[in-house]
Amino acid sequence: MSNGGAVAGELLNLTHSLANYVPADQLCDQPAQWLRRVCRTGISDRAWSDTCRTNPLTMTFEWKIGTCPVNTMCQNTFTSSPGSKEIINCVDRPYNNNVLAPDQQSGVYSVGNAGNPNPAERVVSVTVQTNLADASVSALIEGTDANYVIAANAAIVGSLRGTTAKLCNYNETNRDCVPTGQYVLTAGDTIDFTFGLDGWQVVSFYYAIIGS
Repeated sequence: MSNGGAVAGELLNLTHSLANYVPADQLCDQPAQWLRRVCRTGISDRAWSDTCRTNPLTMTFEWKIGTCPVNTMCQNTFTSSPGSKEIINCVDRPYNNNVLAPDQQSGVYSVGNAGNPNPAERVVSVTVQTNLADASVSALIEGTDANYVIAANAAIVGSLRGTTAKLCNYNETNRDCVPTGQYVLTAGDTIDFTFGLDGWQVVSFYYAIIGS
């Protein structure tokens, strides 16, 4: 369970100063202004934004909004290390519990708190089905009747079972669990996603594990 000396679950070093990646479809006025791209699931599950540094002297920034294609959803990830930068992946919307694609695993689970008027914690445990190097983990919850992101009653956190590693942490603004870094994951590893639901609430829980 290692890769180049990195133990499974150990955060790989993200040396941002070495990165020179700029997406070909970046929305900044000049490619040199581009800093990062992140999902804006507070807007919709397909929305993302480019952060542009418009004046390096005054550290002035602007944000430009883009959208993933129809039938996909935005999930946060990183470019390949070393020199990783925040980027997004427009993942095919999964319709099964676990779906495999090249260097990627995603899925959706129906999770409910029906019959209970009080908030309650829920856990979704996902088994990693293939070895994934430099993998990032993300998740969100949506209503079952439309593709809109729901704020969790208690923060969504993705933990690697048997370790202290938190693979994703909750972003309250965007209502999603964003990757904390890149990890070496091995087939058979288990990620436990914990979060809270309001009374009577039923949601669709989406996750993605994206390797470099």
